[in-house]
Amino acid sequence: MRRLRWLMAYLRKALGASGGRALLSAGCTALAVAVVLLSAGLYLGLREQLARELRAYGANAILSPRSGQYLDVQAVRQALAQEEGVLQAHWQLYGRVLLINAVSSGRQRLFSPPQELELIGLEPEKLQGYRLKGMLPQGGQVAVGEALAEALGISVGMTLGLSSEASAGSYWVSGVLQSGGPEDKALLMGLEDAQLLLGLRGRASAVLLRVAPGLRLQLPEAEFRSLRQVAAPEEQFLGKMQLLMLLVALVVLFCASLGLLSAQASGVLERLRDIGLMRALGGGKGQITLLFAAEALLAGLAGAALGFVLALGGALVVAKGAFGVYVLLPLWLLFPGLALGAALSVGAGLLPLRAALGLAPAAVLRGE
Repeated sequence: MRRLRWLMAYLRKALGASGGRALLSAGCTALAVAVVLLSAGLYLGLREQLARELRAYGANAILSPRSGQYLDVQAVRQALAQEEGVLQAHWQLYGRVLLINAVSSGRQRLFSPPQELELIGLEPEKLQGYRLKGMLPQGGQVAVGEALAEALGISVGMTLGLSSEASAGSYWVSGVLQSGGPEDKALLMGLEDAQLLLGLRGRASAVLLRVAPGLRLQLPEAEFRSLRQVAAPEEQFLGKMQLLMLLVALVVLFCASLGLLSAQASGVLERLRDIGLMRALGGGKGQITLLFAAEALLAGLAGAALGFVLALGGALVVAKGAFGVYVLLPLWLLFPGLALGAALSVGAGLLPLRAALGLAPAAVLRGE
């Protein structure tokens, strides 16, 4: 117990005396850990987001038009009815509409020029895993993605005036939806309402399917792709992004290691006489190494914790700005981050200390 109290007192005095050097070490560690965790977190988060979009509909495959822009709902529905392995089908229609005005509590807000927005027609009752403030849209209603609602100042209870080349109408805002995906920037309404507004009665842009394992559909008017096939281009992109971020992380690690090594070497040189005095009084190399390692460990852990916080904020900003999605770093990444910070700081501290311990105590005390 006495040794532990002495060690804590030594660490407080050593860290207090080091001042800016300790801050520099912690800063270098924080930078290295932040970049590594940001790279790992973005890759893991975007990979999960890629699968989550279809999982929200319980889908593992998709049907899209072979030619033209739209599917004939009736024809495809009849074909799917003959397939025993089709467990669920979710129809979607994509289009563009103009937002003309928004009415709230009798006050009308005109958009000049009208805002062109993405519209997704779907079957709201089949949506799963989304955060919703309000209710899912029913007939004559629309839900608004969270990012779009924030950008245009739209809230639940408003009435939106929408128009397309084929039709126009007013729709009551039933809810604000957050998916972490493209729906956050779109309007969502029932499939039939979207077909009427876009003038595409009986048409759909895609069918999200949940099918039995191994089933492959052969339809003349539609192309069948499994979830893996749909995700293949995005997987290739994520692979290239992972390689780029790995290279960036390695460069930052190298630069941060140089900064750490410089700071730790400066600290060893400043305390070279203290090291010589401890050696002369009978202190073993192991004991002195333990003292310096404990000091470096504390600075490394503090820098790693700061690096995790920076990575947490950086992932939200980068993912939202570059990809339009929210990515939250998993908390378990904190533990690899702490291990990395400790290893960098202790390793950079022990290298110059090893050289200092190789000097003769008498020569060090004489200043030779």
